[in-house]
Amino acid sequence: TLLAYSSPAQTLQKKSSLFSACPASADCSVQQLNSLFNAVNGQTIQLALTEKFILKGTLKNKINKYGKIETLFIQLPSFGNTLLSVSRRMDEQKKYVYSAHLLNKNFADGYQLKRHKNDVYRFEKIETEKLLPLCNQ
Repeated sequence: TLLAYSSPAQTLQKKSSLFSACPASADCSVQQLNSLFNAVNGQTIQLALTEKFILKGTLKNKINKYGKIETLFIQLPSFGNTLLSVSRRMDEQKKYVYSAHLLNKNFADGYQLKRHKNDVYRFEKIETEKLLPLCNQ
């Protein structure tokens, strides 16, 4: 006996862009990144990437894993409560290496921090739906 079942295809709604009015990239110095780690939970933090692209929010959580990796989670009310996560670790030369993501599951875009030069990092705009796997749970 052969049975055939059909089910309606999942329809995915296209998410809107949160950062459409923001630059495609913005440089960030090691000094700017390092200063974030002086904050304490509940403190307001401001990171001016350009004159008009300023990330301002509250430090929600600060984690130190194994004494080797520090991570901050900053909630940004002016960007729909998007979370900025910033991590740092020491490399073999005893210099900090940073990584960061600016993501909101409700929007199609975000930013990823990439090392551009020794002491210059760059936030680069990303399309999250292309980079992150689709999860329907």
